[in-house]
Amino acid sequence: SYRKNSEGEFEMDFAADRIYNLNNSILIVDEGHNLTGNYFGAALMEIKKRSTNLRIIEEDAHLVLQHWIADQSLDAVHLYFPDPWPKIRQYKRRLIQEPFLELADKLLSNEGFVLIITDDDSYAEFIEDVIAQSKYFMRSMVDVEIPDTRYRKRADKLAHTIHTYKLVRR
Repeated sequence: SYRKNSEGEFEMDFAADRIYNLNNSILIVDEGHNLTGNYFGAALMEIKKRSTNLRIIEEDAHLVLQHWIADQSLDAVHLYFPDPWPKIRQYKRRLIQEPFLELADKLLSNEGFVLIITDDDSYAEFIEDVIAQSKYFMRSMVDVEIPDTRYRKRADKLAHTIHTYKLVRR
């Protein structure tokens, strides 16, 4: 089990539980993460060693989904605590918008779903508005397990409400 201190935890045991021995899986790591000489990189390499046919892609997730992933080839898209871009002028950078849902609809298999978890109240309201207007997805009211990540721990410490969304096709 790899754990970093509270200033920058990456829970290798959480990741290994979720990714261990998955075949034909893709893990997209935002290009901004440094994977050399740190626990995050060590955890990813350990996961890769334990898995067969796992691809780790270091690139902007949106670009990878737009250009590298075949239609109807994903069973799920998980977005844990995406950047909320809190300033109004930054809202256009928020990932969860109708063009992203249109792309997810194209990439997901017939039973595929999108899972979103955020602790930012204004982003949660924004997401709810996007879902309400979406022609592709609606919210499924099933309980969603919230992974024990550093963002979850930070949200708990700050007493933030954690909002979960499992989106299924309309």
